[in-house]
Amino acid sequence: MRLTAVAILIALIASSCETKEHRKVEFPKKPSKPFIALDSVPSFRSDSAFVFVENQVAFGPRVPNSSSHKKCADYLESELGRFGLETNVQQAQVTAFNGDVLNIKNIEGRLLPELE
Repeated sequence: MRLTAVAILIALIASSCETKEHRKVEFPKKPSKPFIALDSVPSFRSDSAFVFVENQVAFGPRVPNSSSHKKCADYLESELGRFGLETNVQQAQVTAFNGDVLNIKNIEGRLLPELE
C-alpha cells in the first residue's frame, strides 16, 4: 500500500513538470511609443531633494484630517504643477482601526503623458 502511494506521488510530480518546449520565453516587443532620450533627463541634485523633504517635514506630522496633512498635499500638488507635470489627485476615505474616517489623497505627477 505504501509503495503505491509513493508511486502515485512520483507520477503526479513527473506529470506536472513541463518540457523545454513549453518553457518558451517571450520578450516584450519594441515599444511603439518613443521614450525620453537619456540625455534629456535631469541629473539628481541632492541639495534640491533635501529642500523638498525639508519643506514637507516643516508642515509637521502629516496625519490624515490634520491641517498639516492638507497643507503638505496642497504643497506637493503645487510643486508638481510648477515643474510642468500634469497632476491627478485621487481622494478617498478610509476607516482607521478605531473607526475614525480618514480623508486621504494620492497625488500623481505625470511628465509628458501624451507619450504614454
